[in-house]
Amino acid sequence: MKTLFILIVAILGAPAYSASLSQQDQDKIMSKIKTVKDAFYANNFTVSINMMPEQFFKHSKVSKSSMLAIANKTMEKLKKAGKDKPPYKIISLEYSNPSESYQCKQSTIVFIPGKMMMEVKNQKISSNGFMIASRAKPESEWRLLDGAHPLARQTSFYDKMYGCQGVKLSIPRYSVKTL
Repeated sequence: MKTLFILIVAILGAPAYSASLSQQDQDKIMSKIKTVKDAFYANNFTVSINMMPEQFFKHSKVSKSSMLAIANKTMEKLKKAGKDKPPYKIISLEYSNPSESYQCKQSTIVFIPGKMMMEVKNQKISSNGFMIASRAKPESEWRLLDGAHPLARQTSFYDKMYGCQGVKLSIPRYSVKTL
């Protein structure tokens, strides 16, 4: 029986589970969140694109260089139109500390809930969302991905991106409302 269990684990990989996140990992993730947040306020999207997990580009079929080029062209167009800033204003952007991590076959993932208040054309918009921090095995660097995309609210996304089949994920709610 023990041999059968070892054979199943060897073929399918170790079972995935959730666990507490160390303080050191929480600090690393929150430091990266701060870096992305500061870059977002400065309209520097290159920082967040460079922090995205490599498997995101593979699964989305958009290269990192293409995404960087699109972000840079968008900012260039705004500057040429005499606008140094996008047509929105971030009023606040706050993230909670992560606590639970999910050990999937390909990566460890963590959800970081966040709240944003912004103004677009004199209309205030409030959103509750999340960032996904991931660390591909056996790497030690945490990568970030915004959970705003509708695919990030489906378990199949995590199965494909991180190998989370069989893991009971607590995906944070995402909502947007005008005030």
